[in-house]
Amino acid sequence: MNLKSLKTLVIFLTLTSCGAYLNNKVNPYHFGMTVFNSNKLKKIKEVKIYDYTENNLNYFLKQGYRVKAKSAFRERYVHMDWAELASKQLGTPIMLLKNEYVGSVSGRRALAFRIPGEKYVVTSNTNANLNYNSNTDAFAIGTNGYAIGSSSTTGNANYNSTTKTTIHAPDRYGYTSVPYKNHYYDYYAVFLVKEYREGDKKAPKKFLTKSRLKYSGDTSLKEKPEFESATIKNVNDKQVIYVIKRNVSNSDYSKVYVNGHYGYIIDKLIEQ
Repeated sequence: MNLKSLKTLVIFLTLTSCGAYLNNKVNPYHFGMTVFNSNKLKKIKEVKIYDYTENNLNYFLKQGYRVKAKSAFRERYVHMDWAELASKQLGTPIMLLKNEYVGSVSGRRALAFRIPGEKYVVTSNTNANLNYNSNTDAFAIGTNGYAIGSSSTTGNANYNSTTKTTIHAPDRYGYTSVPYKNHYYDYYAVFLVKEYREGDKKAPKKFLTKSRLKYSGDTSLKEKPEFESATIKNVNDKQVIYVIKRNVSNSDYSKVYVNGHYGYIIDKLIEQ
């Protein structure tokens, strides 16, 4: 193999491995991923990874981060680089990660191996002997008479040749069994991104407290502190609620700011 062919092979293998590394379909963190918001974010270059604990999760939620996606799967050892790559592709700068060893699986598996076919050399010899005899008569007639002549030729020739033919028998395969032992882990990951504003209103400079919904799920952000009022948007339990005033006009609603919108939410549904 010449130098040019070697360089081409190295470049091809490098591009192939990089392509597989960047392909979501081969990243195990994408296999068990649930995405909570389909809005595509710009890919980022740096990710900070922390231990996945309830305290860490609550800390970042209170700092205004929201859960973009989560991933949970069981697999053999997976390097942390795959987790970081998944977070970069999602555009989430914060990632909470945890893995727990669950045990091993052992047994024996069949292993096939190739046995090259045998090589045979066939030699063939060819011998030939050729004898030949040639007679020629000739005559000529002229005005003054005629002439008669004859000639004869004899001889022989020998021919010998040797031919060697190489025959390759087809390869065959043998099988054996080898022991194996695979160790498995449960992997958990939470991908966090700073909460963006859906609306065009800026957060208030003065407010009573920052809070969230008391229960899992969502509720309606109303235009007025009335049940029959139009709904601005739905608010889920992961979004930060700025409580501006409680029980407006002696109603069950509090005036709040959520994600770029001002409106009203039932006070009893907000954490105190």
